[in-house]
Amino acid sequence: MGYSQIWEIRSSRRWAAAWPRLISDTRTIVDAADIDLTSDRIWDMNEVETYYGGSEEALRKLLDPPPVIVDVERGILFNGIQNDGCEPFFMDRHPKPMYEHSKKLSYSCKTNRRPYDTVVCAVLIRAKQLLGDAFYAEIPSRSAAEDEDGGWWKAFSLIELLWPDDEIMEESDGFANEEYGSDVEEIDHLETEQRLVKPTIKAGAELQILKESENGDMDENFQRPLLPLELSDERLNTFRQWINHCDTTDTIYGTCHSTGHQRHLPLLRLIDVEKGCVVSAPPNPSYVALSYVWGKLPQTCLLSSNIEQLLENDGFRKHDISISKTIADAMALCQRLGHRYLWVDAYCMLQDNAQDKALQLNTMRDVYSNAVFTIVAANGDHANSGLGLAGRENSTFAMTERSDTWASFSHALSKTIWETRGWTFQEKALSRRLLVFSPDGPFFICGARICNEHGFQKLNPNAIDRDRPGRFFNIKSGNQLELYLAAVTNYSKRELTMEADFENAMNGITKAFAHSIDGRPNSFYAGFPTSFFDDIFCWRVEEHNPDARRWGFPSWSWQDWKQTPIFPDIMMASIDEKRKKGLWGSRILAYDRGNYKNITRLDSFCLNVFGPNPLMLEWRGAPLEVAMECNEDIGPTNGLFRVFSYVNGQSAGVIQLHKEWRARQPAKMEFLPVFVENKNGELKIKVLMCLEQSKQPSRAMADPKNSWERVQLMDCDIGEQDWKSMIDESLVSSRYRLVYALASSKVAGAVTQTGVYDYRVGEASGKYSHLGAPVTSVEIFFKDTKEYKTTDAMSSGEIWARGPAVVSEEVSLGVNGKINDDLTLSLL
Repeated sequence: MGYSQIWEIRSSRRWAAAWPRLISDTRTIVDAADIDLTSDRIWDMNEVETYYGGSEEALRKLLDPPPVIVDVERGILFNGIQNDGCEPFFMDRHPKPMYEHSKKLSYSCKTNRRPYDTVVCAVLIRAKQLLGDAFYAEIPSRSAAEDEDGGWWKAFSLIELLWPDDEIMEESDGFANEEYGSDVEEIDHLETEQRLVKPTIKAGAELQILKESENGDMDENFQRPLLPLELSDERLNTFRQWINHCDTTDTIYGTCHSTGHQRHLPLLRLIDVEKGCVVSAPPNPSYVALSYVWGKLPQTCLLSSNIEQLLENDGFRKHDISISKTIADAMALCQRLGHRYLWVDAYCMLQDNAQDKALQLNTMRDVYSNAVFTIVAANGDHANSGLGLAGRENSTFAMTERSDTWASFSHALSKTIWETRGWTFQEKALSRRLLVFSPDGPFFICGARICNEHGFQKLNPNAIDRDRPGRFFNIKSGNQLELYLAAVTNYSKRELTMEADFENAMNGITKAFAHSIDGRPNSFYAGFPTSFFDDIFCWRVEEHNPDARRWGFPSWSWQDWKQTPIFPDIMMASIDEKRKKGLWGSRILAYDRGNYKNITRLDSFCLNVFGPNPLMLEWRGAPLEVAMECNEDIGPTNGLFRVFSYVNGQSAGVIQLHKEWRARQPAKMEFLPVFVENKNGELKIKVLMCLEQSKQPSRAMADPKNSWERVQLMDCDIGEQDWKSMIDESLVSSRYRLVYALASSKVAGAVTQTGVYDYRVGEASGKYSHLGAPVTSVEIFFKDTKEYKTTDAMSSGEIWARGPAVVSEEVSLGVNGKINDDLTLSLL
């Protein structure tokens, strides 16, 4: 049956009563889990062709999957995306028996441990919390969940994060013996409320309740006086002209403006600059976002202790809340430009509530991409620096077309702290329009032009500009992967206060390509797009630095290294070739995966063990010898070291390693072929990965003792036969030295055999050519045949044996052979 989740509804009356709350909490779980889901899954292009006849509708569902269904009337319906899906998970407001022959309200969903299993488990846990004994699910204990590789342990963590005060109960009994139908008769013990968890209202949800009461009493005519702003009306009019020109003249919908239905953003808050308080966002709100540098200076923010005060009309002034100058300037600017709502992380995220922050961090892409525009405070290095509006009132603005405005903008940002911070990278990239306040004055950038006080420059909306806002929207197929990799390179150069945020601060970018890249179905694992997984495995760094690990991600991912990844030409050429040929899927890895015994496994080795294109980081590796002395110094710490076979001494190439680190390692090191080229049926290994034994086990490792971590990559050019001769094919399959013997039924023991340390292999014919000298008490000699004769040039013929170990005086072994120049025996 596979890995399945099973549950049972034991009271339809209590199910109906808890249903609205379960729907609300399921929305929260789906948003907080941040796992790609759909309500209508299609596996891959093969399924599109086979079952749907290549229809445009099926292809659209593959590349742009329909959203999940979480609705009071329509129920709960979701599945994983493409290969990450299995059976759909479904719950209904009016449940019916799953099987006709039974009145039980029992159900199952086979998830096969795919990512959406976490969401399934979390919904089941929450249903158990809300219904108590009226709901049964096979929920393991917390300790048991940590030992299994399904979604339970992640679900436990998620539920504890979202509802920390609600107990997670373990099941002590199995399914009920009684059969309950939709017209269930309540059983007395199910009516008890002792085990029914009454949901608590956490600070993260407090806004929803306060909003209803506050808005009911709110005076809609209330309006605060204009906020002070160090900016002239002339300058404000210029900003309005820039924005209005984009709105009415050369706007590029889909790039300059958000299109279509906005995703549900749980607990989205905004600052109402007219009311002077924090409010819950209205449906499809029109708002401005702020991007700035927090810095090290303390600033007030939204906390559980002041949320009630900040929700009141004029709450900032009434309760004397000290607002940092940057945020105060942004509020005043919004008010003067006629925009009522402003999103600022300090006051729109509950900073001391883990539940709220988890939900809000997962919505960063939507927050910035749905904003009318984003104000960028690029002046200064902390939140009290302000927008830098003063002292520039004498500048004269012009609407003259120029060719250097973009260069001026890039130069201005290069001088700012804002341009170096990790979080601001996606804020810039995901915003559709920017109003930037820089050391060189204000700029406005949209999809069609960039403006400053000296004029404007038109931008090509179809160009792939890797540093332009809105560049991750409406990207043509064929350019998307390059744009993503460029984003990875640029982002990796930025700084984060907390290294654990590396994935979160890039999450909005990966979400832009969560379903497809260049027309290929796609998802992400540790920052790697699965559609080109095996090619991107060949990323490099400029130098080997073993101390540059983050230790929070798989070693083979750039997320685990505090270094800038480089994507070599050989990798990009392979990707281009696959795109031209229309190849789909990813084969981790192509070389010699037929035997699953004695394989080499990388940390976090199992990505998706099911589905038509499983991604598994396990394949055959082999030890090679690495010289202890470097051939050439590369900078102060690195050097080039020769890599060669300890079997026959054949060179594999050179690898760049940290010199002090190399001195601490053994002579032999593990290597994997990670890029194999197949031209005209001839395999050539082009890239090898050097590995070391895993040092820090994690849940992602199936067997930490047998897991390896990435060290460095090296270029090579090794043919298939050369590779086998370098490592000895018998070692690849068994990791033990095989001894080949020539024997006969009329000879006691072996006539002759290979030396234990002799790793030579045979000729092209495939027959062994390294049988050594005869063993004790056996002599071998040849007798001529029609084909093979002993001459002055070569000793060959039918092989015979004689001596004390032979039954008779002499005996034929029934095979032909010859003596080689090194006095070993070959079979012919």
